[in-house]
Amino acid sequence: MTAVLSSGLHGLDLVAAGPSWAGVDRSKAIGADRDVLTWSQADERTRAIVSKLATLRAASEVMTALVDEVYDLLEQAWAMRADVSLGYASFEAYCADRFGDLGAIRLPAPEQMRVILALTGAEVGESRCSVRGASRLMGISDETGRRRVAAARGVAVVRKPRLALVAAPVEVVAGGVASGRSVTLLVLDDLAEAGPAGRTIPEAVVRLGRSYGSVSGALSALEAQGHVERDGEVRGTFRPYVLADFLG
Repeated sequence: MTAVLSSGLHGLDLVAAGPSWAGVDRSKAIGADRDVLTWSQADERTRAIVSKLATLRAASEVMTALVDEVYDLLEQAWAMRADVSLGYASFEAYCADRFGDLGAIRLPAPEQMRVILALTGAEVGESRCSVRGASRLMGISDETGRRRVAAARGVAVVRKPRLALVAAPVEVVAGGVASGRSVTLLVLDDLAEAGPAGRTIPEAVVRLGRSYGSVSGALSALEAQGHVERDGEVRGTFRPYVLADFLG
């Protein structure tokens, strides 16, 4: 029987795939010269693996939360013109000088994308750092950086108070045909259906069939406008977004 060890990174289940060996010559697949463990030795090592995976999962959850905080602080630094106060010629020069070692932190793609969007301002239609500059800071190629930014540009919004909801432009889908509703409104409807439990970004992506960048950008913009909030609970390393109305 296939055993699910635990919920892995980014909501993926880590599965001990025992049945997959049916009909396979294991001596050829793995090697015939392996030492055979006793039951207790195998159990001990398996428990050690599960323990390390649990530690890794907890560390990943902490990383996600820290990236959220970095995102918010970068937004504040831009909004409050920290670069000007410190005498830099541009926000990009400020980031390059103060955060030039970002590339040493090998963030998973979703967290990396959050930092890039905060640096460039792409999801809110602002010009902060160039994509090339942000990519260099993150230690990734220009092409990867452009892909990250391009995924979010379809949902750029102007930040306004909560009562003045601004829907993002409609998303262009395959064949150049625009969807009937904007991603922002689709996300709002989905969150209303989810109720107090909310949705994580991966959950919303699966339900709506939209790109990660468009859903993430819409949720970030709605959060900035005050329409949604991130709950403290963590599901699969992501904190769910909940409509502000459900949070009192």
